[in-house]
Amino acid sequence: MRDPVRRQARTLALACCLALCSTQAGAVPEAVPSAGAQQKPDPLFDQDFDELGGDAAVADPIEPFNRVIFGVNEAVDFILWTPATRIYRFAVPRPARAGIRRVFLNLNSTSVLINKILQLRLGDAAKTLGRFLLNTTAGWGGLFDPAAAVGWEPQHADFGETLASMRVPPGPYLVLPFFGPSSIRDGVGTIVDQFLQPTLYFLGPVSHIFVGTGFGFTLRDEKADEIRLLKESSVDYYSVLRSAYWQNREASLDRSLGREADAD
Repeated sequence: MRDPVRRQARTLALACCLALCSTQAGAVPEAVPSAGAQQKPDPLFDQDFDELGGDAAVADPIEPFNRVIFGVNEAVDFILWTPATRIYRFAVPRPARAGIRRVFLNLNSTSVLINKILQLRLGDAAKTLGRFLLNTTAGWGGLFDPAAAVGWEPQHADFGETLASMRVPPGPYLVLPFFGPSSIRDGVGTIVDQFLQPTLYFLGPVSHIFVGTGFGFTLRDEKADEIRLLKESSVDYYSVLRSAYWQNREASLDRSLGREADAD
């Protein structure tokens, strides 16, 4: 029987990658390893993890360059993001933090709406527009989410996904400054998406990076514990995050674009 800690580390890797680069948070595991549990080697080498595709499927021809950017991002995280997140969590109560994140999700609706239209998913585009209008008015700018009460669940779309719907291949793995794990295709998509978000124009580039990059420390706050556990369970954090990002991104695209159904 495999150690539950290894299973938990693998689950955390897959869940937290989406939080780091993309735009909509994944499910948070309900349980975490106990403090007394013995931690096993990197989940990258777990048999179940390899069965999902492992690391061999990830093309990373510029790994030395990516590791340099990854190291810079880790330094910025240690110097800026981690202290800012701790201050934010201390100063702002949990319900208020959830409301703030909903505001940025609501603002991001413009990017989602445009990408849904480009993908010709007009039904989803209509739901996104309806959510935005209802939450902006009755929800006080998105601070509350009355749209969920009428069955309009949050939609997700980004320009990398739009390119994927046009059958643009992902290209090699790429680590972006500040934004983290990506690919050539999704890196282009990330840049385009920034210009589709109103926060860029309201807050300027610097503030946009702080609160707009994957919702900045508002999402970093939500995933802080998962990120910490992932780092602690990893022999090579870079490799684990690369594999987790790639698998999670491909699974997300399969769900969003129905690629598995198309293949069948």
